[in-house]
Amino acid sequence: PRMILPPAITNAYGGKFMLCFFPFIGTYQAHEKDFPVPLIADTINQFTKSTGFLPVFIGGITEQLMDTKRLELLALVPNAVDLVGKTPLNEVFGLIQGCQMLFGYHSGIPNIGTALGKKSVLLWDDRFPESTSYACMPPWVRQTTYHAVTTKNLTVDACLKRMYATL
Repeated sequence: PRMILPPAITNAYGGKFMLCFFPFIGTYQAHEKDFPVPLIADTINQFTKSTGFLPVFIGGITEQLMDTKRLELLALVPNAVDLVGKTPLNEVFGLIQGCQMLFGYHSGIPNIGTALGKKSVLLWDDRFPESTSYACMPPWVRQTTYHAVTTKNLTVDACLKRMYATL
């Protein structure tokens, strides 16, 4: 199944969109300490401005109900589409199928898209060795359609460099 975005959105952006997955609860709180919400927003805004991709946020009902940082991020990303907690799993797979890129924290849904060969830049914190971030992906996507980025000392420019390399 493929998720159909509203025509006003797809017409305005030529149907090109980037899926964003940024929960800030549970273990993901460690990521945000290294690469905080304003830097994530700046990265998304610069990237979507230069590529013309529409930022579409996905996530579960838990993030929708309990994650106040998510709202902070959405407020800093103009034109973002918030599908967090609003999209059943079969439609999430449709979104993965139709997106130009995945950007966010490593987790089940972004990892599935990455393993399927979708262009992806996923953020990892330094609790994991870099080898883990690549070992969990098939060899044919490593450093081609998939780039892992460690959040420790990460700058917007360094993150954007990886994102552009993925295109």
